[in-house]
Amino acid sequence: MRNLIYLLFLVLYSILFWQEGLGINLIIFSLLSLGFLRLESKQTFRKSESLVLLSLILASVSLLLYHSTLSIIVFFLAFSTYLSFLQLGSFSVLEAFVNSFISFFSLRGPLLPEPLLKKAAPSKALLYMRIAILPLLIFFVFFLLFKEGNQIFGQWSDAVFGSFFSYLDGLDMTYLFFLLLGLLLLRWIFKDKRRRFLTLNESNFISRKSKKKGLGSFTNLSLKREYQSAFLLFTMLNLLLFIVNFIDIKWVWFQFYIPESFSLKDFVHEGVGYLIFSLVLSAGLIFYYFRANLNFYPKNGWLRFLAQIWVLQNAVLALSVARRTFYYIGFHGLADRRIAVLVFIAIILFALGLLVYKLSTKRNNSYVLKQSSGFTLAFLAALSLVNWDQRVAVYNLNHGQANEIDVAHYLTLSPRIYPTLYANLERIEYQIERHLENEVRWVYIDSIEEFKTRLDKRKEQFLLTERRQSWRSWNYADAQAIRELKL
Repeated sequence: MRNLIYLLFLVLYSILFWQEGLGINLIIFSLLSLGFLRLESKQTFRKSESLVLLSLILASVSLLLYHSTLSIIVFFLAFSTYLSFLQLGSFSVLEAFVNSFISFFSLRGPLLPEPLLKKAAPSKALLYMRIAILPLLIFFVFFLLFKEGNQIFGQWSDAVFGSFFSYLDGLDMTYLFFLLLGLLLLRWIFKDKRRRFLTLNESNFISRKSKKKGLGSFTNLSLKREYQSAFLLFTMLNLLLFIVNFIDIKWVWFQFYIPESFSLKDFVHEGVGYLIFSLVLSAGLIFYYFRANLNFYPKNGWLRFLAQIWVLQNAVLALSVARRTFYYIGFHGLADRRIAVLVFIAIILFALGLLVYKLSTKRNNSYVLKQSSGFTLAFLAALSLVNWDQRVAVYNLNHGQANEIDVAHYLTLSPRIYPTLYANLERIEYQIERHLENEVRWVYIDSIEEFKTRLDKRKEQFLLTERRQSWRSWNYADAQAIRELKL
């Protein structure tokens, strides 16, 4: 029965996706496959599934409404995570996604799902075929390389295998690769035996260890010496970060100005760079020092206080980077990467809050990782319900700094906002003219005619692609954009 289901899904995959985009077909295929696995598992619904299932529903709605890159990414994240939930049981979003992602690329097991192979007897011929398939593929690749790179070898090859190569030329190789991708996807979805490549501690609390371990190479130091070392380190780090935060608060928060030859772009990127490094270092230090018995040291109150201050100071650092990003947006307008920086900072602040909570309640490192991954998936799913390309276009079209808007960026946005651009060509022309008056130019579109020519070309490419596709690729955003662009 399962063999028949697998073959039906392979046919369904071919019908829904061949020469089509991603739209309602992706939702139909995903819901049917997950629904089949859910029924087959015969498991009762668990609360741990709720977050992932809700994220998958939100991403599905977003994909149909806006068809944004974010909605597609979140959909695949939620799908792969929920797939792992069904096949490996109840555990965190981080574990589910990592295990599911690695299993897709795992070379263990045959290409076809196990059910299709269980019916046949493990004959020697089948065994030899499985052994020889990889060497033959590699041999074929080198054969083609030598055929193209050596003229005489190529002539010999054509003389011996000419009819075979003519037959290959007549095949639609694109469709063969498309089917191969389908086989890999279905192998991943219907895989019977899965391994847990990542397993976090099921308990959320730190347990006391009987054997004490020292710090780094100082393995003979007592827990008291480890406490003293940690106390000294967090004291020095807090003083250092206090100076950095003092400078940022004084200049970035209250006395900000833009000097001559100052690059706001470098200013923001620099802040993001050292924020990421500081966050990783901060989390690593907290994870290491508060991993075990130091949490139960009788006189660790001051150390815990210093660690919490250190985490809070990192939160101030994150807010300073957010403020820099808002300055950048206020001067140059919105862009995908600037929004991504703010989203990243929001996730960072949540993770830092978890670190403070961990220190206060003796939670373990697994708890922080599990909660952070769950929040990230749900947060991204909620954000996918916003039409960001439309927000970016409208915000930049109405931006007060007309001479600082990158009009070329409009052309990189989704075709679904082209009707908005056509309706605001006068505003875009004004922004181009103001930018031409700048001493330093960094947008190389000199006229509205050049902009409109580029926009018309992209519109025609979009309409041509959509004409080639059927209802299987349907989504509301594309349908509405096509309707408005044809008026």
